[in-house]
Amino acid sequence: KDDGTRWGKGHHFRPMKDAVARAKLPKGTVIYSLRHTYASQSILAGINLQLLAENMGTSILMLERHYGKFIATSRRELVEQSAFKLGLKDSNVVSL
Repeated sequence: KDDGTRWGKGHHFRPMKDAVARAKLPKGTVIYSLRHTYASQSILAGINLQLLAENMGTSILMLERHYGKFIATSRRELVEQSAFKLGLKDSNVVSL
């Protein structure tokens, strides 16, 4: 907290309610929903999973278990962006 004291059980309710109102978020927005949004959007943006896990105070295993669908969604794009390029021209071969 601002005064250096520990957060007690329930001390976050009023500050969270005020923050939700100031940010014009939907009523009922809770810390967990913001954490989930941060994790899923970070994964889709291509953040390194180790870095994300460290920032969230969790493990890569937890991220894989709970956010696997986002990891799978961004996998092809991330591979395309970071894969070694041979410098070959685009092929005119199409799949059947």
